[in-house]
Amino acid sequence: MAHTARPDTEFWMRPLPLCLLVALAAGSLTGSEARAQFGPGGGMRPMGPGMGGMGPAGQPPPDKPEGPAEEAPDKATPDAATEALPAWPGQKEKALQFFQLSGYLRGRGFYWHNLHLGHFNDPSVRANPFTPPYSELPIPLEANQMGPNPFSCAGRLGTDCRTQDIRTADMRFRLEPTLNLSEQVRIKAQIDIFDNLVLGSTPEGFYINGRGGAADGYPTLYNRTQVPQESAINALQSSIRAKRAWGEVKTPLFELAFGRMPLMWGTGMLFHDGGCDDCDFGVNVDRVMVTGHMWGHFLSLSWDWAATGPTSQIVYNQQLLGWHYNADTVDDVMQWTVALGRKDDEEDIRDRVRRGDVVFNYGAFLMIRTQDWDLKYNPRPQVTPLGQARDTAELFPAGEVIKSLGRRQAWSLTPDIYARLNWKKLHLEVEGAAVFGSIGELEVPSLAGGGAMLKTTLQLQQFGGLVRGHYLLLRDALRIAAEIGSASGPQNGDPRGELNWRRAQDAPVGIVGEGNVLQLRNTRFTFDPDYHVDLILFRRILGTVYNATYFKPSVAYWLMDSFGGQVDLIYSLANRPATFPGHAINMGVEINARLMYRNREEGFYALLEYGVLFNLGALEQRMDLWGTMNTGTTAQVFQAKVLLKF
Repeated sequence: MAHTARPDTEFWMRPLPLCLLVALAAGSLTGSEARAQFGPGGGMRPMGPGMGGMGPAGQPPPDKPEGPAEEAPDKATPDAATEALPAWPGQKEKALQFFQLSGYLRGRGFYWHNLHLGHFNDPSVRANPFTPPYSELPIPLEANQMGPNPFSCAGRLGTDCRTQDIRTADMRFRLEPTLNLSEQVRIKAQIDIFDNLVLGSTPEGFYINGRGGAADGYPTLYNRTQVPQESAINALQSSIRAKRAWGEVKTPLFELAFGRMPLMWGTGMLFHDGGCDDCDFGVNVDRVMVTGHMWGHFLSLSWDWAATGPTSQIVYNQQLLGWHYNADTVDDVMQWTVALGRKDDEEDIRDRVRRGDVVFNYGAFLMIRTQDWDLKYNPRPQVTPLGQARDTAELFPAGEVIKSLGRRQAWSLTPDIYARLNWKKLHLEVEGAAVFGSIGELEVPSLAGGGAMLKTTLQLQQFGGLVRGHYLLLRDALRIAAEIGSASGPQNGDPRGELNWRRAQDAPVGIVGEGNVLQLRNTRFTFDPDYHVDLILFRRILGTVYNATYFKPSVAYWLMDSFGGQVDLIYSLANRPATFPGHAINMGVEINARLMYRNREEGFYALLEYGVLFNLGALEQRMDLWGTMNTGTTAQVFQAKVLLKF
């Protein structure tokens, strides 16, 4: 379900999900607000009592003591000193705070060393899992060039060298406005300006569409300024990106939310809203959701538009039509979600814990998806023949869009269970999820060869979960934490040698039935990429946790309220070793260390991070498998981050 609640994932303690919860300063127009761990509503917050006829602290006015009856005066004489003042124009709007604004300005600098683990582009080797363009690992472009090539390291410097380092920096300015139309109705949004903009990437004279500059390019040495980021001109996305906008309405019976809103559940392992200060993505859903509360529990039901396929804006010229609609419903992904559980207010949890009570919150989440048809490939645009007097109204011919559709008869079922325990200085969380389903009539190469294609069904059987907790000591200055997480993986690795979860696909597992028919099984469970476990292996190389079990103890200590440090150790094992190039069960040991500074009153946070990954074999290239040998490599990162939060 959609939530504003976020786990303890503040960025100066990230990428560790076991960090100490820190209440950040809110905007200059609104006070700070506790956020729950999970629960319903795309950002629904308590609306407040709004009840009249109550005395101080919400208590009924005391009864008047009994006594002799007094004769009423002929005419009441009001006391000007105690008489209530009449309402003045704008009083309700002033108390409600119609417009509230929060967000942050973030800057990050990175120095990455050997994140490709020494695997360079060798044209003599056919299968190289770390070779661009087949991989999305952080590898310098010049590493594609070897030997005396003038663009290679050896060619430029005249020595036997290889490029191993990447230096980069980015920034983001996030705005999260709220319009309170009344105490029961509000509109919320999220807008990013310079969304992870790479610093220095838009100098004047730089184009990606072939326009501008001299024949041999505009000499950037003459550059005097950075120009605005514009889609299809000097960047692939514009400077301003509106990511969310949704409304929330509270009625006496239920709460209603509708629009494009964040999706967050539990720890964020399965769905993360990207609300942590060091997050890069965030899950958004187009939905209508109804939430009811009774007996301290919530029940949420939602109808989601997960995917609609091509719209009339694609099939017809936008300027000629003017308004648009879903072109066809046969390719829609229908999605329904239901969530049931108990979620106490964070302030109430802290108060009860201070009194020594045991606080137990829990919830169950279920998502159902169905789809009859799907796009087999992206539609191809209409090309107007030369000499034609007028443009066609069709941007993408309807016939071409129809040809791109393929039968799927797909369905999926995603259950998730979450629980949280707070008692004195102890905090424990557990979450487990699974994905079941099938996708039909996928085309795969025939085992007989010859370029023949076969249709098969992909079975979905994925599992993942984690347990994490921490204990506070020394007046909460010392935090001892531990976490164990696991995600299922495929039986075989990607046939192209892909490792990054966004590109890796499952290889066929065998022949079943009559003839040359393949059966595919997708068992690759992936954590949400905004659930950060470490700095290198899962976050940068694999992109997220999959086909692995990790163990992570950590310790953090705040020397004073403003300065602190943290050290983490992450040991990772491959659940299915054949998926990775080294065919080994030990993936690596990673050590992360950070120094942290925070000024809550001013909203300023900063940290320095260092990480080193020791490759233990799973990511190595073996001579007997790949025709080349590369072992004993390590990767390192050094990062600096600053945050201004309001």
